[in-house]
Amino acid sequence: MQRVNEYRFYDLGTKLARLRSIKQDTLVQSCVWDCWFARDALEELLDDPVELQVCRPVVEKLIDLITSFVPVDVDEAASVSTKAKVQFNANRLQSALKELDAVLEAECQAIDTYGQ
Repeated sequence: MQRVNEYRFYDLGTKLARLRSIKQDTLVQSCVWDCWFARDALEELLDDPVELQVCRPVVEKLIDLITSFVPVDVDEAASVSTKAKVQFNANRLQSALKELDAVLEAECQAIDTYGQ
């Protein structure tokens, strides 16, 4: 039996919620750390002992999308251009977040968790 840490979903939700306000004209510099921490939470979800299978491709897609405009290296992320905008990545990001919502909801409903 695997121990389930439900708090991880709350934590993931708070981090992903910050990405929902990103628009095409949002400066990357203004959202770099929100994206950084969201990507980190998504990567932790992939490594969790409770392996989510159905939403895995969508999670990987979100990670790749964030990485396309937020560097993985912390020093590079800290020095993102002050003029760079998220641009077309914003629409892709919002679409992927909606897709994750639907797929994660369906998969979580199928996961058995028990309390005492």
